[in-house]
Amino acid sequence: LFPYTTLFRSYSRLGRFNWWLWGALVLAAALVAWWNFARTELTGLTAATLENMTYTLGTGNYAHAVKLVNGEWSERSRCGSGYCLETYSLNTKSITFGDLNGDGIADAVEVITEGSYGSGGYESLVAVMNVNGKAVSSAQRVLGDRIKVNSITINNRVVTVDMLTQGPNDGACCPTEKKILRLVLRGNYFVDAE
Repeated sequence: LFPYTTLFRSYSRLGRFNWWLWGALVLAAALVAWWNFARTELTGLTAATLENMTYTLGTGNYAHAVKLVNGEWSERSRCGSGYCLETYSLNTKSITFGDLNGDGIADAVEVITEGSYGSGGYESLVAVMNVNGKAVSSAQRVLGDRIKVNSITINNRVVTVDMLTQGPNDGACCPTEKKILRLVLRGNYFVDAE
C-alpha cells in the first residue's frame, strides 16, 4: 500500500503543477491579447477611421460638420438660379501619422480637398487628434487652390509640408513653385514653427 500512496502523492503534486502552469499560460495569453487590443484602440488611428469620420471643416460662420464615407462627401445646394454641387474628398496618400501634441500617442494630418461651384479645388491640411482612442477633427489650414502636395512629415511635433504652388507665371491648373511649410499645433490652430 505504501508505494501506491507515494506514487499518488507525486502524481497529485505534478498534476497540480501542470494545472498551475496551464492556468498561468492561458492567463498570459489573455493578457497579451488584451494589451494588443487596448494598444490598438488607444493609439491606433487608421486610414479607414479617417476616411469614415465626421470633420468640422470651414472657419467662422462657414464651419460645418462633414461626415466622410469612404473618404468622400457631396451635397447639392441652391446657388443663384440653379443648383451647385459641393464636395469634400480625402487624399488618402497624404495621410501621415505622428504625435502632434506631445502626449506620446500618434495623431494624424491629411489633405482634404473642397470643390464647389467651379473648377477650383481648395486643399486644406487637417489635423486629427487621438483623444482617448477616438479620432477628433482639430486644426485646419488652407494650403491653396489646386496645389500639389509632394510629401508630409511629422517630426518632434513639427508638420512639414513639401508642396508645389502657383508661381507668378503659372496658370491655376499647373503649379511649379516649390514651397515648404513648417507648422505646429497650438490649440485648434496650425501656426508657423519657429
